[in-house]
Amino acid sequence: MDGKLELICCSVEGEVRGYLPASPEMKGNLMDVNVEQDAVRELAQRKQNLLLELKNYEENARVGKAGGQDVDPSQLGIIPANT
Repeated sequence: MDGKLELICCSVEGEVRGYLPASPEMKGNLMDVNVEQDAVRELAQRKQNLLLELKNYEENARVGKAGGQDVDPSQLGIIPANT
């Protein structure tokens, strides 16, 4: 209404909101969000890998406690040598 560019959003409930573009000072901060999202994504992937590795350890421990005579060794979870 004052001649500035705005993004106007209307919700299904009828709520109307207007948003101004980010100021030049904020634009640097907005780029940091992408870096943070990448870090979170990377950590989530690492967590998934560690959980899978833990599951393999637990499975091997369970089979070891049971004796493992009737289990084919090729069916056991393989744990990487570098861990």
